[in-house]
Amino acid sequence: LGLDMVGVDPSPGMISVARRRYPGLEFRVGSLTDLGEEDGTWSGAVAPYSLIHLAPADRSPAYAELARAIAPGGWLLVSFHVSMSDQPPGSVKHLEDWWGHKVDLDFRFLDPADIETGLAEARFRTMSRTEREPWPDVEAQSRRCYLLARRQ
Repeated sequence: LGLDMVGVDPSPGMISVARRRYPGLEFRVGSLTDLGEEDGTWSGAVAPYSLIHLAPADRSPAYAELARAIAPGGWLLVSFHVSMSDQPPGSVKHLEDWWGHKVDLDFRFLDPADIETGLAEARFRTMSRTEREPWPDVEAQSRRCYLLARRQ
């Protein structure tokens, strides 16, 4: 669509996979708390299921870093898991095996109101909030939330 894009991930392995799959696009190692971007250079950002890996203390710095990188009037779309039958909002699920691979991952289940508050403190205004139930037999059976916010 004529937009420049960059993929950012803290895992060099994931960046390597992305570069192989999409050689014409830019990818770099970074994190939500250190995007490696100049102030206000992005027109928007999409962070699907990224916040779920951040410890609570890292969320405000991540929101601030996104606000720094996204120009005023720019957009942010985030998605995250809210809950599962055995995981209420605020809980953490730790995995050591995922799809037959050894991992060390924490998945946090987040309260949409808390995320909206944190984003508002970082100068984002929520424009749309959608919560949905999981697709049976297709995906992890978690309730999910999608927030579309605009940088003030």
